[in-house]
Amino acid sequence: MRITSWFVVVFVVACNVAVWGWMGDSRQGTTWNRPMQGVAYSPSGLRDDPADAPELVAAEIDRDLALLDRRFDHVRTYSTANDLDLVPYLARRHGLEVTMGAWLDGNDARDSAEIDRLIEAADHNSNVEAVVIGNETLLRGDLDAASLKHWLDTVRDAVDVPVTTAETWHIWLDHPELADSVDFLAVHILPYWEGIPVENAIPFIDEQYARLQQAFPGKRIVLTEVGWPSDGVVIGAAVPSPANQAMFLRAFVDHAERNGIPYYLLEAFDQPWKVASEGTAGGYWGIWDEAREAKFSWSQEVSDLPAWPALAMISGFLGGLAMLAFLHGNVMHLPGRLAYAALIQGCAGLAVWGAHVALARYLTTWSATGWVAIGVGLSLLIVVLLVEAFEWCDVRWQPRLKRAFGAMANPSGRQRRVSIHVPLYNEPPDMVADTLRALSHLDYDNYEVLVIDNNTKDPAVWRPVEAFCAELGERFRFIHIDHCPGFKAGALNRGIAITDPAAEVIAVIDSDYMVAPGWLRDLVPHFDRPEVAFVQAPQDYRDGGESLFKRMCFWEYAGFFRIGMVQRNERNAVIQHGTMTMVRREVLENTGGWSEWCITEDAELGLRLYEAGWDSVYVPASYGRGVTPDDFAAYKGQRFRWAYGSVQIVKRHLAALFVPGATRLNGRQRYQFLAGWLPWFADGLNVLCSVLGLIWSVEAIFFAKVFDFPFIAAIALAIGLFVFKAAKTMMLYRARVDCSFLEALGASLAGLALSYTVAKAIFLGVFTSRCPFLRTPKCENQPALIRALAAVREEAVFLALLVAASAGMLVVHGDDGIVPILWAVFLAVQALPFAAAITMSVIATLPPRRVSIPVGVSAADETRTA
Repeated sequence: MRITSWFVVVFVVACNVAVWGWMGDSRQGTTWNRPMQGVAYSPSGLRDDPADAPELVAAEIDRDLALLDRRFDHVRTYSTANDLDLVPYLARRHGLEVTMGAWLDGNDARDSAEIDRLIEAADHNSNVEAVVIGNETLLRGDLDAASLKHWLDTVRDAVDVPVTTAETWHIWLDHPELADSVDFLAVHILPYWEGIPVENAIPFIDEQYARLQQAFPGKRIVLTEVGWPSDGVVIGAAVPSPANQAMFLRAFVDHAERNGIPYYLLEAFDQPWKVASEGTAGGYWGIWDEAREAKFSWSQEVSDLPAWPALAMISGFLGGLAMLAFLHGNVMHLPGRLAYAALIQGCAGLAVWGAHVALARYLTTWSATGWVAIGVGLSLLIVVLLVEAFEWCDVRWQPRLKRAFGAMANPSGRQRRVSIHVPLYNEPPDMVADTLRALSHLDYDNYEVLVIDNNTKDPAVWRPVEAFCAELGERFRFIHIDHCPGFKAGALNRGIAITDPAAEVIAVIDSDYMVAPGWLRDLVPHFDRPEVAFVQAPQDYRDGGESLFKRMCFWEYAGFFRIGMVQRNERNAVIQHGTMTMVRREVLENTGGWSEWCITEDAELGLRLYEAGWDSVYVPASYGRGVTPDDFAAYKGQRFRWAYGSVQIVKRHLAALFVPGATRLNGRQRYQFLAGWLPWFADGLNVLCSVLGLIWSVEAIFFAKVFDFPFIAAIALAIGLFVFKAAKTMMLYRARVDCSFLEALGASLAGLALSYTVAKAIFLGVFTSRCPFLRTPKCENQPALIRALAAVREEAVFLALLVAASAGMLVVHGDDGIVPILWAVFLAVQALPFAAAITMSVIATLPPRRVSIPVGVSAADETRTA
């Protein structure tokens, strides 16, 4: 490998380390090394809701209290169930004062049992300094104010310690009557839930504390919950993170101690079970994690990513290996190698970051499944991005084309015998006559034409073609097969059987193609190279000037043949398509002919020939032009067939495509075939993402409190991939396709409009093995607007749902920071292919008008003449 390639690897890996270092930047902030007042305590473990958990062993509670005693003087509990009434007794041994809680939920039997246990524990433990009857019961709506006052009055009559209930600050302001039934106000002020940025959290607490003091003069106010989560969704400007949690708690404790504010921090240990009721953040308020490991230092610098050196090393190692594999033998110019290597490293870093985030969370079976799904989706997005970016870099920074083929001279003057096969099925006779007339004008002497009509039932359709063949002379033979299984492939195989034995080359064109006179003269000589099995010229179209719809389709087709096929030809891996193709007859017969099990028998044959070790020639000049589909329904049907057939091919040739050495396919050929079909599989993934996105959005809109957005990097990557693909298409069109910016934009819209159709074909292809052959209708009448809309009714439903979900997201979560906005943008991006389909279908109904289409290829003049 060249020195410059090693430089690229070292430079990019060094940049990777720098980025990780920036992400793991440390902060100092306020320090605190003295004892603190109080902390909220619940001993339940991972996935253990205290309401359902098995009885806790006293030794476990004692272990926790011993840990809390090192830093706090007071603890607060929430319930007396599941042996939590033992907390005062065990806390007394550690010198801890207890504010004891009773959980009320409106169930009279359970509430009475809670109160009875609380009263008994308060009577028998002198370290119970106060009791809290209910926790946010009015906020949740479990009790009304009158019922809560009843319980408060009952307990005040039974115990000799102060009695209160705990509510958020605004509930106290909304229900001032509660103050008459309590000895002090137990208040929750949690700036995170209010969307307050961490730097403004303490001023916000002071503001609400002052409001309560003003509303309840002379009443003691205790902050019984105050804290900041280390993980969860961003709410407004409130960002949960390990560093923000540490910075807030350290600063708050210092502030509270200096200003005489009594407090209980929320909370001692992480409570992962709360995720189900409070969202992700609910499980991450602890000062210690669920395993009782400290989450931060009270005196040293803190970081949101303390493990960044290890993460940088892992991502650098993975990215470096991938870069070495990519750069080995690559002749791309240095800027291209550098750009693609940076992308590889960025993808490696993103994957490592995603794995770190997932593994750092408390995972239940459900959440683990969700993260696996996100991981699979993120991996596929990365693969698609790398493939798309490689095509862009390959075109943009390749030094030159090595396999550029054109017309080939024939110094010997020998003309190989060619048999041209024209399969028909229910085609308009006038259109077929134009095709045959052009074939009669070929500048080549040694050829025959077999017109193979299969399964056309109406004699009025095929008899005129038969008569026209007789009129053209003995060079033209017409065969009508009333029942021909195997669709087009079956007809072509019948044609092989009756081909002139002297024919060395079999050529195939579709019934709507008018070929240039020099087609055989220029391209047949390529078979003088004994390793060549087939010669391919691009599909082209002669009616692109008839309407805006056909013009857009014209340029959409052109992108594949003038960009993708040219680059694939460099690796001897073009997609053979069943018109304007020539095949060495001996090779065709020896490899089994056309595959009747596959509806894209042409592409399957090409792959099979490569697997056998044969070479191909792609001449990117227009030697024949056909007819564009008349409307969007026909356009969709054609692409459906191509995509479904591709899945059939992948399933049948799985080993050849994925197992090195299984056939004579080399690595570059395998890559080209897989990379060429990947975008179609990506369309299937895209529709699946739309469905999942809609489900996720329903949860976000209707269950906003407990909703958690997907991994933000995955959302951003999905949006970025769409933007990159759109920009790449425009750049490559401008570089390789002789069209204007607006024509390139129209081609992009036409391709985007087919995404849903391709996705349906992919899903059906994966789960079925046979699909009816779909002939692309041509030369039919313009569709009415109603028919056009009916053709895209499924796309219209998806569009409406995605737009509604995006709007609903902005209404419900529009003030909750960047993540909901990104999600709304993601939904809007997902809607674009469906909107494009409706647009294309409507455009197809516009009145025809003449527009010129410059071709700009070497055989253009001959094609126009034909």
